[in-house]
Amino acid sequence: FYTFQIIGFCIDTILRNQPMPSFVDYMNFGSFFPAIVAGPIERRDGLLPQVQRMDLPLSSEDWQLGIPYVILGLFFKLVMADNIAVAFWSDYAGNNAWVVWLNNLLFTFRIYFDFAGYGLTAYGIARCLGITLRMNFISPYTAGNITEFWRRWHTSLTLWFRDYIYFSLGGSRTKRWALNILIVFTISGIWHGAGWKFIAWGCFHGCLTIGGTLFGDKIAKLTTWLRINTKAKSWELFQMTRTFLLCCFGRIFFRASSLSE
Repeated sequence: FYTFQIIGFCIDTILRNQPMPSFVDYMNFGSFFPAIVAGPIERRDGLLPQVQRMDLPLSSEDWQLGIPYVILGLFFKLVMADNIAVAFWSDYAGNNAWVVWLNNLLFTFRIYFDFAGYGLTAYGIARCLGITLRMNFISPYTAGNITEFWRRWHTSLTLWFRDYIYFSLGGSRTKRWALNILIVFTISGIWHGAGWKFIAWGCFHGCLTIGGTLFGDKIAKLTTWLRINTKAKSWELFQMTRTFLLCCFGRIFFRASSLSE
């Protein structure tokens, strides 16, 4: 998180010919402690101006806004994520398919409550200090498709890869746009961990995103027809369930100790 935040700062400063802040403001921007453990990865335009005008003493209004987020974040982490972790079987021994997929379902919820819990806690602590960070998770498991999921899951990382890697490769303006998407998700997999299982996870989500882009128009037409001829809520629930199950399937690459397993 240090590295990505500072890389983003350097790129924005050099390419946009922005003035250098004071050394103290730069250090506060690069090492803003609530966000270092698990994000969000803040940008120069978003965090630096707030750091520059940050002042003490802290106001009671900031505390009233921040403390509920800290409480919610601790609830996500300590009550939900940690208790779900206790329910895990130790491994995938026995090759019991029910155990494997139940473990995977539990892990899908655990990783959300764990990661989002850290993010909410960071957001709340920052608000107590008078700083507004990016909301890193926006109900990702209610997304209707994979592209929307990635707009809601770890939003700051998604935007970082989009702006500094995907756009630099040419984005969707080149004939090799599908390869660009695959490269970005492969790099995202490597960022999450060094191992083939993470690369496989990245390629899996890259292929889902490419498929959604290729068949987006047909899916949109089908969606319009189904909304007209079926109950809209039922179709939305189907989309959410489909996307959630695809994400759940991808989690097995994280949960397993190796690609062969």
